[in-house]
Amino acid sequence: MKKLLIIIFLSYGYVVHAQDTLPQFSVIQSDKSILISWKNEYPQKVENISIQRSYDSLKHYSTIGSVLNPLSKENGYTDFNPPFIRMYYRIFISFDDGTYIITSPKKPIKLPPPEPEISIPAEPLPTDTLSVTPVPFEDPKMYRPTKREPWRVDPVEPEKKVTEPGLKEKEKEIITYPSRRIFTSGDQQVIILLPDAIIKQYTAKFFDADGKMIFELRQLKEHYLILEKVYFGRSGWFTFEIYEKGILIEKNKLFIPQDKKKTSVLKNLP
Repeated sequence: MKKLLIIIFLSYGYVVHAQDTLPQFSVIQSDKSILISWKNEYPQKVENISIQRSYDSLKHYSTIGSVLNPLSKENGYTDFNPPFIRMYYRIFISFDDGTYIITSPKKPIKLPPPEPEISIPAEPLPTDTLSVTPVPFEDPKMYRPTKREPWRVDPVEPEKKVTEPGLKEKEKEIITYPSRRIFTSGDQQVIILLPDAIIKQYTAKFFDADGKMIFELRQLKEHYLILEKVYFGRSGWFTFEIYEKGILIEKNKLFIPQDKKKTSVLKNLP
């Protein structure tokens, strides 16, 4: 009998991280999703566990979900569509005696790349028992959404670099909507993202639908800022202008959606 060499394909796998015990927890980035997991070893009864996230590590937190069984020893929550991959997460824990705990915030960590495939020689087997199943190739780009709402732009997506061949003049920047510098997030907050703001001396002016200036932000030195909806007074379309050292570099618009209204159901009383 001829000798056969069987090549065993080991599938790619991630390193398994042990779950932390509350108030500690793990925040893992997997492709475009964020997995928050923990162990619950509190002696007192836990009434509720809610997951909160924010662009800022100190404030502007909003609750994105709660677990169905807060008494489970091992539990977790998956944020399938975060507006920003580097957001901060924390956990709100309430107990049956009325006390509560808010954990320290954490940012997601990315797991190390998978191990390469390994070929292992095996003992010869009968021909009729051999079965090789091809492993399909999964392109991560296939999971990237083709359509995005104006307020769900990924701020960390790199801009296209403009090459400068020879001594030719730098090509003019193409301004598209939504803006990469000022846009609306899924939490109806206006995000201002200005690279190298500390040296470029940015100024931003905001106007209403009639072209009347609402307010102006001068000498912007922060790379990342958040403006609440209250600064604009209402929902709708607004225009803005961005200046770098007094020179207009972008004129664009943004849309602030209305707050989601809560509806109540009236029941007929007997």
